Order: sequence, then structure tokens, then C-alpha cells
Amino acid sequence: MVAIRFQNPIEILKSSVATLDEQRAEKLNRVKLVEKEKDELEGPKNAALEYLRLENKIVEKKNLGYQQYLFKCELAIEDIEKNKAKWEEGAKDVIAKVNRITEEKNKKEAELVAAKKALTQVF
Repeated sequence: MVAIRFQNPIEILKSSVATLDEQRAEKLNRVKLVEKEKDELEGPKNAALEYLRLENKIVEKKNLGYQQYLFKCELAIEDIEKNKAKWEEGAKDVIAKVNRITEEKNKKEAELVAAKKALTQVF
């Protein structure tokens, strides 16, 4: 009697266990498929990462080259500015002399114009 009393619930539980077992098997198969796909994509992912690492190294090396180029250009600019300052210092006397001569020339030209006017009035 005890066995008959529990037989129906045991059958219900057996069918429930069977259903759950099927669901577990399906999910396990899905997990295996996803793991297989993940493993298949691991190679291309690693290749892409390696490519990005190499590209990053290239960019870093180019950046170093540009920084060196800029540094050399800045040094060259400093040298040119020093040479320019030296030249300007040396040329100050010459520029002052040229300016003085230009002023004298302008005065003489003004005197010449005045003298021409005086001559034209006399004749």
C-alpha cells in the first residue's frame, strides 16, 4: 500500500527529472557550441591584438622620430637667433652710418631743390 501511494508522485517526479535532464543536455550542448565558437575566434582575436601592438609600436617610434626632429629644429632656431643677434650687433654701426648718410642726402637734396628754385627765379 505504501508503494502504491507513492507511485504516482514518483512517476510525476521521474518525468520532471527527465524534462530537466533534457533541458540540461540542451544547455550543455549550447555551452559546448559557444565554447567551440569562442575557441575558433581566439586565433583571429590574437592576430588582431598582435597587429594592434605592432601598430602601436610603429606609432611610438614615429612619435620619437618627430620629437627628435622638433628638438633638432629648435636647436637650429636657437643657433640662427644667436647668429642673427651677433650680426645685428655688428651691423648696428653700419645701419647708423647708413641712416646718417641718408639724412644728409635728404638735406642736400632739399638744398638742391631750393637752389634750383632760386636759379629759376633769377633767370
